[in-house]
Amino acid sequence: MNEREYDRLKREIEADYRKKIDALELIWELSGGQRKNGSVHQSSGIRGSLLKAIQTAVSETNGEFTVRKIEEMIKEKTPEIELKRPSISSSLQRLAEEGEIRVLESGSGKRPTVYARKDLAPPSAIATESQVAQIRAILDVGSFNIDEIKQRLVTEYHVGKLREMTSVQASHLLKSLTEELAKASQESHS
Repeated sequence: MNEREYDRLKREIEADYRKKIDALELIWELSGGQRKNGSVHQSSGIRGSLLKAIQTAVSETNGEFTVRKIEEMIKEKTPEIELKRPSISSSLQRLAEEGEIRVLESGSGKRPTVYARKDLAPPSAIATESQVAQIRAILDVGSFNIDEIKQRLVTEYHVGKLREMTSVQASHLLKSLTEELAKASQESHS
């Protein structure tokens, strides 16, 4: 297993886990959310206020931001909200998956993921027509599984289409596909 595979599997497992927790919360709420002692379950309200605080912080950014930046903004404006960095991170990932924000650069190791509001992503950050054409040409030449490539766009880059990628993401994908194509070519000649 290489690092890319590990990251992909981790994201898939985390996304699956979030979906299961959300489904469980929904079932709990629909059933009345009553505890044995009569108290009402509060986590969805807490989660909702955290999400609102994150969305407010995102709307007040004027450029790129990371989980840490959003955390600092929330602490400054609403210190009463209990913050956990993983909760902020998963909320930002969800917002990116829903298209409310853009992932400008996926994090890896100690390097954080860099986000931007969708309406503020500079045109220069969006993949160029040339990059998209090069990716398509490589996909046409190689024996790539298109469904796997589509899944990679969603899991690694948080986009649904090539045209939604940033220039940095497109460069990374181009490099990755070129390396995979070269490796496959070497293996077929061996």
